[in-house]
Amino acid sequence: CGDKARHGGHLYVNREHGAFMCHRCQESGSFFTLQTKLGDTPEPAQRALASKSFVWKDLIEICQDTLIEQPDVLRYLREERGFTGKTIGKYRLGYAPKDLIDQLRGTWDIADLRNAGLMSEKDYPLFWDRIMIPYYQRAQVVTVRGKQVGGNVLGPRDTSIHLFGADNLRGHKEVFICEGE
Repeated sequence: CGDKARHGGHLYVNREHGAFMCHRCQESGSFFTLQTKLGDTPEPAQRALASKSFVWKDLIEICQDTLIEQPDVLRYLREERGFTGKTIGKYRLGYAPKDLIDQLRGTWDIADLRNAGLMSEKDYPLFWDRIMIPYYQRAQVVTVRGKQVGGNVLGPRDTSIHLFGADNLRGHKEVFICEGE
């Protein structure tokens, strides 16, 4: 960081998604922020795709942990939607708490959250108090959706539409599409 006044301190980088924290100057941010600080500017498309996927992965983990604490939402998923606990776990459904953005800000900067489509142009959180549904392709998160209990579904800004459960289609000759995309 160039802070010569302090002795000691370490730069920590999360191996899974690259977020960093300098324990000398206390600066933190995403892998791409660190990459830029070190003089290696990532390609815009590379940064956008990777950053979204990593942010969504963290979002899903937070939301999964929060769902356990929401008996009304679990009841809705089980009784009104007919999901079993096994299905909820397999598809990693979760619940977006009101402080979701604050929790994500522990790792990600506001530009990463905007890029992932989780914030409006005026930095208003788009996902809270919703059931979060991750969409995967080959075990990588390609988008997320947020559904209000008994209400509408919202997708992130500036994100492509994907077929939910597309990986389940491999090897099947006949497929039934029920709703959605």
